[in-house]
Amino acid sequence: MSVSVCSVLSRESNIPGRPRRQDFSLRESVVHGQAAFPAAIYQDDMKKTEVSWHWHEELEIGWITEGAVVVCAGSVQKVLKEGEGFFINSGLLHSMKNIQKESPAELCSIVFHPSIVSGAAGSIYDQRYVQPVLQNVGLRYAFWTREDEKILLPIQRAWKIIRDEEENYPIYARGDLSLVLAELAKQTGKAYQTVDRKQCDRVQQMLDVIHSRYEETLSLEEIASEASVSVSEALRCFHRIIGMTPGRYLKKYRLAKAAQLLKETDLPVAEVGSRCGFQDGSYFSRSFREIYGRTPAGYRQIG
Repeated sequence: MSVSVCSVLSRESNIPGRPRRQDFSLRESVVHGQAAFPAAIYQDDMKKTEVSWHWHEELEIGWITEGAVVVCAGSVQKVLKEGEGFFINSGLLHSMKNIQKESPAELCSIVFHPSIVSGAAGSIYDQRYVQPVLQNVGLRYAFWTREDEKILLPIQRAWKIIRDEEENYPIYARGDLSLVLAELAKQTGKAYQTVDRKQCDRVQQMLDVIHSRYEETLSLEEIASEASVSVSEALRCFHRIIGMTPGRYLKKYRLAKAAQLLKETDLPVAEVGSRCGFQDGSYFSRSFREIYGRTPAGYRQIG
């Protein structure tokens, strides 16, 4: 039985059944690939669109094929040029945009579930190559230069193998993805810092209050109290797991909700801002432009 995987798609493409979606926590709800082979390849024309803030359980790897792209991973921004690559770990908020709006820029990426490499939970592949990457809080992202061929070549091969869907391509693609994770696992060393389950639970509690009360004036003290921790501990936990402060996440979440309202409703821009927690119209417009590259009105016009 053959396994069908998507061909080269843009995240913003109009291909039926492949729209880019997010739930209320900015989690991307698009299914990448299929259950039998959970991997998908993308080729994004960054002159026409941008990859807005989102996160997913899958891993993401890729490289810039033309121009220069700003890759944001949590609170870190990195300008990557043609031939340079990136890794985004599971659960990390990230976005990508052209460094110059009118300049040609393109990136290719693979979004895949780590089970492709690990197989059964607890297998030697899972223990040696997957968990050291997934559980290492010090390896939430990585960037590579052109010289890092040992890791970039398997990424590029896997992308082309999945695109061409030649005979036995799942096993060959899995092999190259395994090489990528093996290289990433080397960076952790034998002793790596694992994610603290208690910290994850605390962050989830803080996310819950942000998602339910983003329309209100919400202080850092209120967010921290929801998880019964101090402000300093809230900052530490949130940054460690999500990659940014609670305040920055709240702002990005509000802007994402505003973008959704601008697309789906005819509400006046000022009301959209107010409904999403921005009482100052000028600050809302300025903040929106920083993230989406356009004013709220301009964003609505492009649909």
